[in-house]
Amino acid sequence: MHVVEASQPLVLSTSELIAATAMLAIVAPFIGTLLVEQGVNIRVVQEILGHARVTTTERYTHVASDLMRDASKRMGSALWGDG
Repeated sequence: MHVVEASQPLVLSTSELIAATAMLAIVAPFIGTLLVEQGVNIRVVQEILGHARVTTTERYTHVASDLMRDASKRMGSALWGDG
């Protein structure tokens, strides 16, 4: 991973770009789901995720089961000490 100063453009190698794209594909549905569950309007989530159509955003967000909701709370607690 490159560490750059704010004034420098970010230049990624092909492998770094592929890894970043793959990570985004994994994280985007999770982020979208969390935002929707927190009451964020689907149109706002659409903008955050950069989707042209709200139907794409709807596919990326999933109604969470109790197990997923519990895992989300635990992750928040682990990351931010909430709870």
